[in-house]
Amino acid sequence: MWFVIVSAVAAANPPRVGERLSSTSDEDRRRPLAIGIAILGLILGVTAGLGSQILELLDLSDETWRIATGAVAVLAGARLLLAPIRPVPELGRNAHALVPVVFPVLLVPELLLLMVLWGATEGFQSSVVALAVAIGALRIWRTGDGGPVNRGAARLLAALLVVVGIGLLVAGIRDV
Repeated sequence: MWFVIVSAVAAANPPRVGERLSSTSDEDRRRPLAIGIAILGLILGVTAGLGSQILELLDLSDETWRIATGAVAVLAGARLLLAPIRPVPELGRNAHALVPVVFPVLLVPELLLLMVLWGATEGFQSSVVALAVAIGALRIWRTGDGGPVNRGAARLLAALLVVVGIGLLVAGIRDV
């Protein structure tokens, strides 16, 4: 269970979110971020609940999805380690909760793929616990100021995401 939670938090990467939203003051981003997090929770909860059905629809095995998710996690983590994090333009309306807050800031491919994987392999309850912890971390870190601590924490979680991805790749290959 700890691996499921750690992977979800590493993929959500709350300091990265704080860095991406740093051009907007904490007070001005509070409402769009809260709405965005609620939408994210709904999307990912449904995705986790339909994890097995998604894999059946795509005619993919758990092992194949685990390997693919691991590869995406490694690439996403490496990108976050190597490329600077660019802030999105200042949020001005609640409509910004959908774009750019939900997508592309909160709903990242690695997190979506992990929720499908955990929903299919670990069960809905485990994936929802991991999702709740990741969303809680996003709510706690919402005041990230875009400073060096934020950037450093984002890189640490990116490195952790690479480790998670390699673990998923190895586990998937062993399962085949």
